[in-house]
Amino acid sequence: MLELYVREVHHIPLLLKVYGVLIYYHARQKNMLYVKSLIVQASQMIPSQVEMQDPEDYIYYLKARGLYFYNKQDYSAAHDIYVQAESLLGAEETEQHGHIYYNLCHVYKELYKDKSISRLYALKAYNIYRKNGMQKNVVNTLLMLAILYIMDELYEKALEILQQVENSLAINGESKYLPVISYDYGKIYQGLKDYANAIKYYEKTLELSEFLSQKDQKVYALRNMLEVYIELKDWENVNKVMNEAFHFLSIYDVPIAHVQLYGLKAKVFKIRGDYYEYEKNMQKAIEVGVEKNQHRLVAELSYELGNFYNENRSYKLSAKYFKISAENKMDL
Repeated sequence: MLELYVREVHHIPLLLKVYGVLIYYHARQKNMLYVKSLIVQASQMIPSQVEMQDPEDYIYYLKARGLYFYNKQDYSAAHDIYVQAESLLGAEETEQHGHIYYNLCHVYKELYKDKSISRLYALKAYNIYRKNGMQKNVVNTLLMLAILYIMDELYEKALEILQQVENSLAINGESKYLPVISYDYGKIYQGLKDYANAIKYYEKTLELSEFLSQKDQKVYALRNMLEVYIELKDWENVNKVMNEAFHFLSIYDVPIAHVQLYGLKAKVFKIRGDYYEYEKNMQKAIEVGVEKNQHRLVAELSYELGNFYNENRSYKLSAKYFKISAENKMDL
């Protein structure tokens, strides 16, 4: 077994190869606690900077570490690792370049409100994948571009890409993409305030969730449905979907959604005029965000809570949360 073999290895290139394989395998299987132990072991054995004539195994090892932190939704750590991997790439663009660019596109999407950098990396990855005839990677990258356009409210561009993907899938017939496409349509209609169609597509996403490669992604459709029902002031469905979403999070660890759901719960209490519960849930959202390294969300929610306290002349608490916001604020 590799786990036993690695204990007898002292040669750095071999350690990189073995730990890279082990971490990648278990990270893909979402064996998070076991991967954590491997990460700790590897960090004790392998220097933080390695000089190698052929950096391929080192890049693979870094990608494996990056995947672990990405799965943990610790995007700052994942970003630093992928940037280090990018610095080791050669001048001639290869499939490896495409994979690193695609990974960086994902972390920039989560770290910064402005999606232009993320789109830049997505396009770089897309061009490499298309040039090399890597159709599945092309589709994945197009779907990422669609969601980035949606997040920047460029709905026409997003629709063009989704139609391009659907035409491709009509030929190749990949059912795992169906819930993702349905989710993206829901996001577009939500952005356009066509709430009836948004709900229709989110419900379709939930129906198709058995095809999702990562079952925890279902929570994002629940979160968005909750946002829509809050806008519609449909309190019966707000309570129903809220309970379903929190039950889901008792099974799956999805830090971003966890923080956002506490924020939405706080919003509901604020609308109802229950400011005690609003404060309590905002504080809980920030606490979970700090614990799970969700810096951008912590900055946004802390700023909102700081404003609330300032308006209510609770200046000491206001200063506390403005300070937390400043400490977690991302530059872009």
